[in-house]
Amino acid sequence: MNDTGAHDAHDAGGHGAQEGPYRAEAVKDAGRWHLCVQTLDAQPERGDVDALVVTVPGRDDGGFPAGALDARLTEAGFARAGDWRERHPARWTAACRGTDAL
Repeated sequence: MNDTGAHDAHDAGGHGAQEGPYRAEAVKDAGRWHLCVQTLDAQPERGDVDALVVTVPGRDDGGFPAGALDARLTEAGFARAGDWRERHPARWTAACRGTDAL
């Protein structure tokens, strides 16, 4: 784990031990990070979210803003259920789950 609370894609083959029913994906574009949460198990009768997109400002040092992304997940009613994994320098993913926070 690095100082951002994230793991790189080489840890454990890029798979988390605990998977959630949602996937968070963070993509960097023009210095900002766009966070998208998508359902992996569509349950329309339960009102599952198909996708949620929010934007997080980039860090001054250009690093991955794990803390800011986690805070936005929490605000939106989600929690990470696995580590952030680097898939590409500008693309990270993590399993997540819904919370009762909302």
